[in-house]
Amino acid sequence: MNEIVEISKIVPGGQGLAELSSGKKVFVWGVLPGEKVAIRVIKQKRSHAEAVVEEVITPSLHRVTEKEAAYLSTSPWQIFDWRLENQTKQTLLRDIYTQQGIDLGDFDFYHDDVEFGYRNKMEFSFWWDNDDESVHLAFHRRGSKNKFYVTGSELCHPKINEVANNLLSAIKKAKLEARTFKSVIIRCTQNGIATLALMTKEEDLTFTPSCEELGVAGWRLYYSTPKSPASVLTKLLYESGTTTIEDSLLDTTLRYDVVGFFQVNVPVFRQTLQDIASFCSENVVDMFCGVGGIGLSLGAKKLTLVESDQSNLPLLKINRDLLAPEAEIIDMPAEFAIEAIDPNATIIVDPPRAGLHPKLVDAFLQIRPKRIVYLSCDPATQARDVALLQNAYTLKFFKGYNFFPKTPHIESVAVLDLTQAEGNLG
Repeated sequence: MNEIVEISKIVPGGQGLAELSSGKKVFVWGVLPGEKVAIRVIKQKRSHAEAVVEEVITPSLHRVTEKEAAYLSTSPWQIFDWRLENQTKQTLLRDIYTQQGIDLGDFDFYHDDVEFGYRNKMEFSFWWDNDDESVHLAFHRRGSKNKFYVTGSELCHPKINEVANNLLSAIKKAKLEARTFKSVIIRCTQNGIATLALMTKEEDLTFTPSCEELGVAGWRLYYSTPKSPASVLTKLLYESGTTTIEDSLLDTTLRYDVVGFFQVNVPVFRQTLQDIASFCSENVVDMFCGVGGIGLSLGAKKLTLVESDQSNLPLLKINRDLLAPEAEIIDMPAEFAIEAIDPNATIIVDPPRAGLHPKLVDAFLQIRPKRIVYLSCDPATQARDVALLQNAYTLKFFKGYNFFPKTPHIESVAVLDLTQAEGNLG
């Protein structure tokens, strides 16, 4: 049964906050502040409920029409006008830090005015339509295990949608069903060179369309064990062409792999790198470095690169050999690479959403490097870590970035210097 509620505000998770008739809080997808909406509850928890919008009764003046039916699955902020989206993200950053007792003061929030078509990576599932007896690209419905079919995504580079539909044609030509596959990852450079990795649940599958047919520079077919719902890469079954592609960052060309880590919004990442570069010394330790996107772009005279993800290391070594052969690579998780923390270096961290491991925070407090540059994909964990480091560090610089327009995701950079008593860089 639908219930009518009024949305009071947007919370850091990206939903609107309202109250059910029972008094329980409910977090609603697909709404703006001030709207009266009919909702459908999709999840009940002890302290709150989660819901999706079913009907907008009183729309906000800032609501715009979504571009695709799948927006709740991939980009639930398609209904925000551009100005409200960026204002809301900046406000959420401030609120997140305030909850940790940190006043950010005035700070910049960067965007490049590109709302759609920015992603250089997209993952699609597959769905079988009993009516036309054919396989389709698909996304999962938010709050459900069910899927619905799509023809592409407005968020990604047009080449990705083209390749996705080329793959779909090849699957149909081979008369394969949706249940044969888990998902496909497609990556694309800024100039439109694409690669893909297709995951199948059948270990003996033979499926070998050409790169020309798919419109890619190269592609891989992986067996992904059905024992895991995730698209884990269990075994490589087939490979054609090259799945290593490259993009330019500042004055550096970085190579990355279809299944490795690389920032999905390259133009915004370039601006982020420019900001980070202005705070770096000639001695840099880049932890969680991926394929070297940050550290190798800075031109430091002394560079240490810390990375443990085996899908990133081969390309990291290639990039290092081409761009900074004297740089040292340490193959281990950051929290165990304590010996890499040089007190005289600029330490760069770009951790996963979980933030810094407590062991790494403790190491920083003990070793006290002069400067820490912290790029985060989850401001909540970043704020937590900055608060933990406040006994020894001062927040010198903070800036937010809209890496993921039309979604609630935010990235931010915090620069931490030792307090003056500890030898602040100034």
